[in-house]
Amino acid sequence: RDLIWPRADTIIWLDLSLPLILKRIVHRSWRRSRSDELLWGTNREKFSEHFTTWGDDSLIAYTIKNHRRKRRAFTQPMDCGAWPNAKVRRLRSPKTVARFRRAAGLTD
Repeated sequence: RDLIWPRADTIIWLDLSLPLILKRIVHRSWRRSRSDELLWGTNREKFSEHFTTWGDDSLIAYTIKNHRRKRRAFTQPMDCGAWPNAKVRRLRSPKTVARFRRAAGLTD
């Protein structure tokens, strides 16, 4: 971020709500676990690991612990004008993401 963003003309920030992110994590983890999807190498997702509040394996715990801090890491530099040459597009919902994609001519 420190090397590229100062030279960027546009920054697109997907700033989705914590409940939406958690819902997607649970859904995706459940699907991957049920289908025994290969993630990389020989790693497969274990759904039960995400419901522990200890250890480093829980995506749910990681997301809850870090969501606010990561949001602050984006908003503070924007508020201070850290990227004066960049237009920042903050997309806060699936609807705004879909609108942005349509406007940019991007399709699935």
